[in-house]
Amino acid sequence: AEDPEGASILATAEFGGLTAVRGRRLAFTGEPDLVAAVVGARPAQTLAGPALERALADMAVSPALNLLQGAFDPERREPLGRRDLRRPALLALALLVSPLILWGAQAGADHLRASQAEARAEAKVAALLPDGTAVTDPASQAQAQMDALSLASGGGAGGLAAQLFSAVEPLDQVQVESLIIMPDGSARAALSHAAYSDGEGLAQALQAAGLTVRVEGSREEGGRVISDVILGAR
Repeated sequence: AEDPEGASILATAEFGGLTAVRGRRLAFTGEPDLVAAVVGARPAQTLAGPALERALADMAVSPALNLLQGAFDPERREPLGRRDLRRPALLALALLVSPLILWGAQAGADHLRASQAEARAEAKVAALLPDGTAVTDPASQAQAQMDALSLASGGGAGGLAAQLFSAVEPLDQVQVESLIIMPDGSARAALSHAAYSDGEGLAQALQAAGLTVRVEGSREEGGRVISDVILGAR
């Protein structure tokens, strides 16, 4: 409402010891003394009873204060320009692009760590190889060098056979019937002994000699027991 001089009239109402004030582009609630200080000499109309109920219903349909402020105020006279929309557009773009940036950074970090690990592995392999040997396949070259070192130190297929015969020699009535070296470096052996009960003691003796033993099975041939074992199996 407006008074005869054209000034807007404020509407006030009491709610539980507080005074609510509504007017053109104005809405707040406070203690009566504070409200009086803020309103000052502006004309005001106190609402109560049915009049307050009607005013509340009217304000629910058309609020006295629209919370859209600034550039988005419906009473703004200047139209929104390109500069007004630039910041929201940039913020929306940042929200869309930021996950891609994070993924790219993570992928780059993973690639860098993998490259560093590969470089360290190649350096260690190069230290094992003879001088001047180019590192082309680190895994295969390292395995070949380790096999060569194992063979030179009594390991490999020759070392495995030597360990087997050394372990069997002191055992009574135990003989090596066959020995086959497998491509993976393990060995398949057929060992003959007097009785089935000797099998467990035979396996323990081979393990005590430092051999990895897996018994595949036993059978009887010519009055003796043949045990098939795999040595050095991984």
